[in-house]
Amino acid sequence: AHGNETIYFLLKIATIGTWLSFLKFIYFGFLRKTMQTDLHGFKQMKISFPRIKYSNPHPYLEAELPLTMLIPMVILAFFCFFTGVYPKLVIQILPYPLKEIIFYSLKNITSAMQVYLVGLLIFTLLNTYFVPGKVIFLDLDYYYRKVVASFLCLCRKVIAPLDVAYT
Repeated sequence: AHGNETIYFLLKIATIGTWLSFLKFIYFGFLRKTMQTDLHGFKQMKISFPRIKYSNPHPYLEAELPLTMLIPMVILAFFCFFTGVYPKLVIQILPYPLKEIIFYSLKNITSAMQVYLVGLLIFTLLNTYFVPGKVIFLDLDYYYRKVVASFLCLCRKVIAPLDVAYT
């Protein structure tokens, strides 16, 4: 992308898209406000955070995170933080030599903050479009069934009357 502004711009857009995907995962997975009804019938707003123990008596409300999910998430967060503080550990294992890069220069920090703020602004303005809905994932057999049903309909409505007429 060095020297080609079009590729650089497309990579920036891809970076914003990745950041939007991350924001959607964090917001709808952990921080979304949900309506819950307490014991007295009053609706109250609740921010869902991951908990270790499942103590929710209502199965239609969000479930707690099991310990087998929470431990890998904490380990991954630690490694993300650690490689962010000490990026030279990652640079040493790259398959190609890399010039000396100053990660925390004013130019690099403002460039990253621009991308993050644009992504955050887009997510804030278009939050209603990012709400995950109930989706049915279709397998290949769905299309196979549609083709077979169309073929059988053709046989019933077109070929069968022709067969009766000419036999």
